[in-house]
Amino acid sequence: MYNFFKNFFGKDRLDMSEDETLENIYENEEEEELIQVSNKNLFPNICIIQLVALIIAIIWGYFGKIFWWNTIKFDISLVNSIYIVIGLLFFNAIFYIFRNQLKFMHYDWLIKSVYIPIFGKFNIWQCIFLSIISGFCEEALFRGVMSVAWGMIISSVVFGLLHLGDKKLIFSGIWIAIIGFCFAYIYKITGNLAISILAHFLNNFFCFIAVKILAKKIN
Repeated sequence: MYNFFKNFFGKDRLDMSEDETLENIYENEEEEELIQVSNKNLFPNICIIQLVALIIAIIWGYFGKIFWWNTIKFDISLVNSIYIVIGLLFFNAIFYIFRNQLKFMHYDWLIKSVYIPIFGKFNIWQCIFLSIISGFCEEALFRGVMSVAWGMIISSVVFGLLHLGDKKLIFSGIWIAIIGFCFAYIYKITGNLAISILAHFLNNFFCFIAVKILAKKIN
């Protein structure tokens, strides 16, 4: 989440102009070394953030009597609902393909100035692990507990707000809130949190792979 990344790496490293690329970031060996160190710190920091979200979900669920863990079902409903997951991924892929036509969302700036410098150096196993842990922990908190306690709209808005941190990310935050609402709706109509977890995992994994591909093209 952008706010957390700013705290870990400093706002100056994230708030760059749209024209900047990795070549501008790596101006000298000292700065490149700093980014490598930052990437090493990022992986455990993300894991800690996700574990905190999971702990909150467990405590909130227990005392609020929202036993979301009982709704995780690996049964035939997971297979029957796979078309929902595929449809969501297809919709996200279309959005990615036409990103150049969505200038007002500053999507290219987000990729070049935030995602690639931070996530571009993750290997495939780190991408898989982070996709799994973020998919599980965030769905447990935002859909398993928050959407039940506060409703789908409020939980989705909170989900989107946590991805903000810069005025350029307003429309991106709205898009993420919409994605969060889709996850919440999937959970509501299926009653199976495993389906929204799968959708979240695949969505994050797709984004990680897209970032890695773009990072190679820029380099």
